[in-house]
Amino acid sequence: MNTNKVWVIVNISLVFVAALLFLTLIDVNIPTLGNALYEIDGTENVCIAHYKGQMSIIQDTDRCCLQMQQQVIKGEAVTEPVNVDGTSFDIQKTYYTSESVISYFVNMKTYRYCKNNGFWI
Repeated sequence: MNTNKVWVIVNISLVFVAALLFLTLIDVNIPTLGNALYEIDGTENVCIAHYKGQMSIIQDTDRCCLQMQQQVIKGEAVTEPVNVDGTSFDIQKTYYTSESVISYFVNMKTYRYCKNNGFWI
């Protein structure tokens, strides 16, 4: 490889790193990929609690994230929509410990919200 090409690549890389360091110095927040995907997603946050055949929607997303974080079996994929009071919701993941306790169904927007806010799910 030509040495001039190598120096050009090194210089461009250094300029990119210097720009990122400068933005960090002046405290500019650059969104992460997960946060960008969350913002682009046009759906509503959906969190559904299921216990012994009864389902209810949890409005507080932070509470839902905290409850999901406590589950042992995490993030199993769900392919079918879930119906609550005649309303169908597209759900992608379920969190539960066993069949005898509450399980939680969430869509990807809620999942990304939880991940972006530091919950261990």
